[in-house]
Amino acid sequence: MKGLILAAGLGKRLRPITESIPKALISVGGKPLITYPLLKLKKAGIKTIGIVIRPEDYSKFKSRLRFSGLKIEYIFQKLPQGTAKALECAKDFISDNKFLLCWCDFLSPFDYKKLIEEHLNFKPTATILINKEKDPSGSAQVLFKCPYITKIVEKPSKQFSLWGSTGLLALEPEVFSIIPKIKPSAQGEYHVADVLQYLIDQGKKVRFVKLDTWRINVNTFEDLKWAEFKITIEKL
Repeated sequence: MKGLILAAGLGKRLRPITESIPKALISVGGKPLITYPLLKLKKAGIKTIGIVIRPEDYSKFKSRLRFSGLKIEYIFQKLPQGTAKALECAKDFISDNKFLLCWCDFLSPFDYKKLIEEHLNFKPTATILINKEKDPSGSAQVLFKCPYITKIVEKPSKQFSLWGSTGLLALEPEVFSIIPKIKPSAQGEYHVADVLQYLIDQGKKVRFVKLDTWRINVNTFEDLKWAEFKITIEKL
């Protein structure tokens, strides 16, 4: 199994910081934010990891990220067209391997092995980590009927669930054949959530694991402050 981290986002809500540094490289607890999912992937036994970035950020990543025991490959997304298009850039890197997909801003002590084991044991097309939210407006909302996801929508205009996708997913390489079939959002972006919904509509199995601890997706300055606080009192 390979690992893939999406780190080509513009981080608009963290400007002006992200005008000079990619969000994935913002310091949290004295380390670049992306360090935490990288270390969690390594702990889960995944040593070959692709990181999707903007071409202009390559030198910044190379100078700031150095990990022993990991084989890291940088993959370029030239245009910011959403998470599904970022995923599509990694098609050749993933090849015919199962893989664990993670957002670069996903911060949690969750043991990635739990998601991997669920996926390997039951062999669905996708297994996603979900969490019950006080405010799910910033994530893909989901409905489920155990043990499967029945509906997933990226940031819907009208809330329909308190459960949301966290940004950690185990996937089969089959998903790459779906990306060209989905339609862009009103903002012209292609979302992984739409890929998953397409699979569901085609009768494919999308399972879930419920998060059993805290998590932060670092999107705003408030998230950044909360992340710094959590890192100081808890070890990841």
